[in-house]
Amino acid sequence: MSIYKECEVCKTKINKLQNASNTFLLGFGKELVCKKCKAKYKANSLFIFLYSIFNDILILFILWNYFMDLLEFFHLNTNLKIIFSIV
Repeated sequence: MSIYKECEVCKTKINKLQNASNTFLLGFGKELVCKKCKAKYKANSLFIFLYSIFNDILILFILWNYFMDLLEFFHLNTNLKIIFSIV
């Protein structure tokens, strides 16, 4: 996967990583814009789908770890940990 996209209209190279937020926002469907001819390009729909799945799993993983630490703090994790590991 290259970091440049060639504009189909004027054949200039568009940098996909114009700033740090571009990598984050491309996953949510932000469009790349050519500076010369103002042509707009959207990210691949497969990339958007995989990026959203990755974000959802990451958030669930963080919440799961926080919840398990909370149970351990209150000493409630003995039986619940076994039940949640099955689920």
